[in-house]
This record gives sequence, structure tokens and C-alpha cells, in this order.
Amino acid sequence: MAKDAKGKGKGKSKEKRFKIGKFFKGVWYELKKVSWPTRKELGQHTLVVISSVAVVSFAVWLMDLGLGRMLKLIIK
Repeated sequence: MAKDAKGKGKGKSKEKRFKIGKFFKGVWYELKKVSWPTRKELGQHTLVVISSVAVVSFAVWLMDLGLGRMLKLIIK
């Protein structure tokens, strides 16, 4: 009985390696189909993201400042 279990494990190991290899081949195939941005587009999109983060951060900071001052007035 123990021999049967060992034999089954070896077959699954090869099958598992085959599935992993097939997976990475599929990933590589899909990556070839991707439309990658140009250097200019990448720079523009990066600036948009950084600008958006800065604007939202500033808005959150202003709200925090205002709510903090209102809370101090209420507590007094």
C-alpha cells in the first residue's frame, strides 16, 4: 500500500511541472499581446497620477485641519 502511494506522487510531480510550464508559456503569450505605452505616454500618465495624489492629499489635509479646529472649539 505504501508503494502505491509513492508511485502516485511521482506521476503527479511530473504532471505538476508540466502544468506550471504550460502556465508560464501562456503568460508569456499573453504578455506579447499587450499594447505597452510609449515613453511619452508613460510620462504623461505618471504626471497625472502624481498630480491627482497631490490634489487629494491637499484636500484631505485641509479637511483634517478644519475638522481639528472645529473639534477644539467644541471641546472648549
